[in-house]
Amino acid sequence: MSVVVTQLWEEASFLPLSHVSITATPGTLQENTTKSLKRFVSHLSKARDCYFCYFFMRMTEKLCLLQVCPMLDQGEGKTYACCNKQQLTSLERSLTLSKAVLVRCPSCAENFAHLHCVTTCSPNQTQVVNVTMVTNVTYLNRSRDAVVAYQAYISSSFAEGAFQSCKNVRIPATGGFAIATMCGRYGSKLCTAQRWYDFQGDTSNGLAPLDIDFRLLKENDTTGLPEGIVPYNGRALGCNEMTTTGGEACSCQDCLDSCPPMPPPPPLPEPFRLLGADGFFVISMILLCFLICAFVLYLFKKISQMNTFPSLLKVLLVAAIIVVVFSVGLKSIKLTTDPVELWSSPNSRARQEKDFHDKHFTPFFRTNQLILTAPGRKGHIYDSLLFGKQNFSGLVSKDLIIELLNLQRKIQVMSWWHKPTIDVV
Repeated sequence: MSVVVTQLWEEASFLPLSHVSITATPGTLQENTTKSLKRFVSHLSKARDCYFCYFFMRMTEKLCLLQVCPMLDQGEGKTYACCNKQQLTSLERSLTLSKAVLVRCPSCAENFAHLHCVTTCSPNQTQVVNVTMVTNVTYLNRSRDAVVAYQAYISSSFAEGAFQSCKNVRIPATGGFAIATMCGRYGSKLCTAQRWYDFQGDTSNGLAPLDIDFRLLKENDTTGLPEGIVPYNGRALGCNEMTTTGGEACSCQDCLDSCPPMPPPPPLPEPFRLLGADGFFVISMILLCFLICAFVLYLFKKISQMNTFPSLLKVLLVAAIIVVVFSVGLKSIKLTTDPVELWSSPNSRARQEKDFHDKHFTPFFRTNQLILTAPGRKGHIYDSLLFGKQNFSGLVSKDLIIELLNLQRKIQVMSWWHKPTIDVV
């Protein structure tokens, strides 16, 4: 039979709900009801979030649930939740900022809210959440315990799916990736699903209301899993899918999976070949040989018509004289190699100002570079927290760094004297 327990929230120092039902058999009703109440109140005193389910009887509460956490809707008469309307309203306010950043991709925004809805309102909340720290607070002149830290156990497949749906979403105002603002110091390039959730549960970012330790576990991985905990393994929407409330799929700019497939390029035509070689090369060589042969035959014909060798010598001498005359100008050639002369006009303002400075003061000093090498020295791998494994050459070693420091100190104490070119008044 079913016993409706009233004032239970008052005894547990929580906000009132519609009703709570505890089921017991007739023979053990009185005894089991008392034990159940004690266990129930004991559980409630451990955390802010409740550890039981109730059916949404009021239409206003159900509409609020469908608006904030539509993924928890199981249909008429089957929708249960572990939060009331006030908690839903508070959760909605907490998600407002993230939804404003992820507004371009509805499925990403829903995936982001999905996990927080599960840890706050899911009827299976106790299988996902493990409370690690509570604090005593006074509300309406009553003392009660509230959660300030907990662990949330999630399957890596769900976390990775949610992260993949959001990693390419851009912020319209800046054009940058939204994930860069939600991953702390890692930015968009180094952000991962674990780092993304870690930032969401870190109160030092000024946004998280309490510390949440997100534990991402692979399938069938029970390492360090508390008793009774079942990692949440829901389905994360793809960025190219519509949301449960009818939101459109993300655009191609924010979701690569939404982009139409590129048609494959047409196959390249078979190369033109002759005699097993490049056909154009073979034809070019044949034409070259033909022209050379035609020129040689033409020369032989002209020489045979002259009859005498002196006539040929006279022709060659005239040709040589013409070549020498046209080559005399080479002695006066001047090659310009100065970049200033090549790229600036003598009449430009910048050029005139530079000439004035060089004439009345001294030429500009040019920055010099010192390039160091360390041949034969073995490098090493450094595993950076931010940038992963980085390969450093043998130049990055203690003795060379000290030697470079000594060289820098010698340069810093260098001094010289320069005779001024103008009188200083």
